[in-house]
Amino acid sequence: MTTEETNELPYGIYKIYWKGGGHTLGAVGGLHNGKRWLALTNWTSKTADGIATSKQKIWNLIRKMVLVCDSNNFFSEDKD
Repeated sequence: MTTEETNELPYGIYKIYWKGGGHTLGAVGGLHNGKRWLALTNWTSKTADGIATSKQKIWNLIRKMVLVCDSNNFFSEDKD
């Protein structure tokens, strides 16, 4: 995904499909400047080191993201 694509994502919970195969769940939120952050559910850290911002290269490893739920829609359909 490009920086432009990431910054257009609505806040919510996503099923993330990796270019290298496999998938995981992650949450997308926003920083004070409007850029997006990504926290994968299978990362743990005592600090915020596990949270990726739209500047980091992890977004390039993502094939696609499917919105699972947000504040208006708690169960979106995954059509992959």
